[in-house]
Amino acid sequence: MTIQEIIDRVDYLSPNQYSDEQKTRWLSDLDGRIVHEVFLTHEPRWGVMRMFEGYTDTENDLLLDGPYASDVYENYLLSRIAERNAEISKYNLYATLFNEAYTNYVNWYNRTHKATQQSGWRF
Repeated sequence: MTIQEIIDRVDYLSPNQYSDEQKTRWLSDLDGRIVHEVFLTHEPRWGVMRMFEGYTDTENDLLLDGPYASDVYENYLLSRIAERNAEISKYNLYATLFNEAYTNYVNWYNRTHKATQQSGWRF
């Protein structure tokens, strides 16, 4: 899924004044967070560099794919737009939906990928 595909979906759902460049920066921030919070805490994932530098082109593929990607990315952008517009009730809705989708993704990733650090428990 490309950045432009997510931007087009969000712009259709919620027309807004924010540029594709700004939305690309927001998505870069989110994918940087995903790299550091999720991918780097597990065994190496193909195609993910240790130092994520962000996106400069809307044709770049986003890091997430599969059933979680749309909900995570769309709700993230919608929450950022609502936040910037000071639309508190919309922000609360989209932030809650984003957090739920992100948590579902992280939980799935933790179940299906081996962590890099050993547990501190010893038997």
